[in-house]
Amino acid sequence: MKEQEEALQLLTSLRDLQFLRCSKLQCLPAGLHRLTSLKRLKIIGCPSIRSLPKGGLPSSLQELDVGYCNNEKLKQRCRKLKGTIPKIILD
Repeated sequence: MKEQEEALQLLTSLRDLQFLRCSKLQCLPAGLHRLTSLKRLKIIGCPSIRSLPKGGLPSSLQELDVGYCNNEKLKQRCRKLKGTIPKIILD
């Protein structure tokens, strides 16, 4: 996981990031908050993710879409971000 996190840091101009049907993924990369150009984050069909990264999400984020994760704890954490992220979609 550390290698993936380090590789993610090289993507400084990344605007859209999607985690789709990652059934075994338990957490999002810790350095996600360092992606300063990230505008949209989708987490769809990832039931093992329980929370958001400890470092938080980038302040540039405009849209957070969490769906088909069947995890109320994750949805609660996302609801707490209302007011800091303009568009939050929870399914």
